[in-house]
Amino acid sequence: MKKLFTVINTVLVAGALTISLAAQTKNDRPQVNRPDANKMQVLQKVAMTCKNPGSHQDVAKTPDITNSTGKLLKKGAKVNWTSSDGDKGTITLDKDLAAGASVRGLGSAGQSYTCQAWTMQ
Repeated sequence: MKKLFTVINTVLVAGALTISLAAQTKNDRPQVNRPDANKMQVLQKVAMTCKNPGSHQDVAKTPDITNSTGKLLKKGAKVNWTSSDGDKGTITLDKDLAAGASVRGLGSAGQSYTCQAWTMQ
C-alpha cells in the first residue's frame, strides 16, 4: 500500500510540474534592437546673446539674437528664445549662421523686456 501511495504521489508531482511548464506563454515577438548608449549623442543647451533692440514694439517683439557660441550654426538648426514677459519663440535657420552673426526673433508686442536665447549642440 505504501508503494502505491508513493507511485501516485510521484505521478501527481510530475504531472503538476509538467502542467506548469506547459502553461508558460510562448514569446513570438521579435527582439527589439535597443540603441547603443556609446553611440548616442547627448545635446546640451548652449547660451546665446539676446537683446531687446530698445524701441517700442507695438506690433511684435523683435529680440536680436547673436550667435555667441563660437561655432557656425548650420542651416536647419533651431534657435530658441524667451522673454521676461513670458513670450517665447523658435527660429529655424534658413541658412548657416556664422559665429558673431545675428538673427531677429518675432513675438508678441512688448516694450520693456529682457530675453534669453539658446541652441542645442
